[in-house]
Amino acid sequence: MTRHRDGGGDGERGVLAVELGLSLPVLLMILFAGMHLARAIHARHRLNDAVSVATRLAAVAGSTDQGTIAAIVAQRMADGQTTPVCTSTTLAVNRVTSQIGAGQFDRLQVTATCSLPPPFGKDFLGAIGPSTVSSTASMPLP
Repeated sequence: MTRHRDGGGDGERGVLAVELGLSLPVLLMILFAGMHLARAIHARHRLNDAVSVATRLAAVAGSTDQGTIAAIVAQRMADGQTTPVCTSTTLAVNRVTSQIGAGQFDRLQVTATCSLPPPFGKDFLGAIGPSTVSSTASMPLP
């Protein structure tokens, strides 16, 4: 009498389930970390755009008012978003005098730092990925 085996000996039963059970948590953590990194890159892109636009508008107007620049950054960050990209944003506005050759010129330098919300509403990944992103823009003042 011949005996047919489907997938190996009796000692190999359940090996696939064990391998899946060992590798699935690692694969899920890599997936969630990748999604968190994508959210951080998106937030940095939005922040960079908002800071650049706010710096340009303020420099053209000749303004260095931090409140006005912060309002432009906040409005630009909120455009088209259903959930906030940042939990908090800090802004530093500086009027910098630069020397090029014999001439001097003033420029407006704006730096913003955005604190990212925890991924998926909870901090179950720990310290994986960035928790803040920042952007700096500079424009000459008239």
